[in-house]
Amino acid sequence: MVIAAYARMTIRKIEDGRYYITRLHLKGKGRGSVWAKKITKVDPSKENGYAFEGEFLREGSVVEEGDWVITVAATGSWKYPANTIFLFRIEGNEEEDEFEIESVGEWEWNAKGEKIEAIQQIYKIIHPPNEEEVRREEVRKAILRLYEKYGEMAVEEMKKFLNEN
Repeated sequence: MVIAAYARMTIRKIEDGRYYITRLHLKGKGRGSVWAKKITKVDPSKENGYAFEGEFLREGSVVEEGDWVITVAATGSWKYPANTIFLFRIEGNEEEDEFEIESVGEWEWNAKGEKIEAIQQIYKIIHPPNEEEVRREEVRKAILRLYEKYGEMAVEEMKKFLNEN
């Protein structure tokens, strides 16, 4: 589905690295209701908005450079209602005191499967895996492929090799 509306956030500089939200709004077609939350943690095991820990924001709330903010907006029509979740990263603008921030990602936020996918994607953006996690996942996949192709004995040999090195 093509999203015909997109969320915007307008912020005004208070001091270096601190801003307050002057406007949360929706551009394009949509019903326009928007809520926002500053994310301090994402729990990928949850399947709805409770996956996002942090404080709710409104116009006038203070945010800092580097903060992650999500907004959920009613982007559908009255006849075909839909919701979309948008992810923002608060970044400064040296040239202007008040400016709009565009979202860095957007996902449909209607069915359970869409919400789970959005939560997983947002988690990966906010908490990118470190090199050790990536290496472990690659090893796990390699062991699985060996097991599927050659059986238990190949997996035991691979584990021995990994323990020795």
